[in-house]
Amino acid sequence: MTTIVDGGNDYAVKKTGVSDCITLFQYIYPYMKYKIQNKQLYNLMINYLNNFKDNRDVEKFSNFIVILEPNINDNDGYNHVVIEYDDEDGRLLIIKDVLDNFMSWFPLDEEDSQMFIKNWFEETFNVKVKYIQS
Repeated sequence: MTTIVDGGNDYAVKKTGVSDCITLFQYIYPYMKYKIQNKQLYNLMINYLNNFKDNRDVEKFSNFIVILEPNINDNDGYNHVVIEYDDEDGRLLIIKDVLDNFMSWFPLDEEDSQMFIKNWFEETFNVKVKYIQS
């Protein structure tokens, strides 16, 4: 057993499984006082997007930059595009699942999430996005 002292209370917790972790969390959560600064949140969001990119295939060809979901093929046998940039018209396509997943992790609405991803994409790939489609 491990004894955890927090706020003057002792909690004895067995290290046996998920339910014990949940129980421990229920005791500790009321005492957690984390405050994430804007800069920290910004860095977390940038790291999230960089990891997102690094764990997918990125291809540049013709006027396009595409980020492809690995091991997921569309009906025609090609990898599934999750973000696509068209240099000809400046369009950035962000698939809805990508946007929804980003919004589930961070406290931004759809418009702010699109703008954040747009700014990240412009900086990462050194391009100018004229409009967003999702």
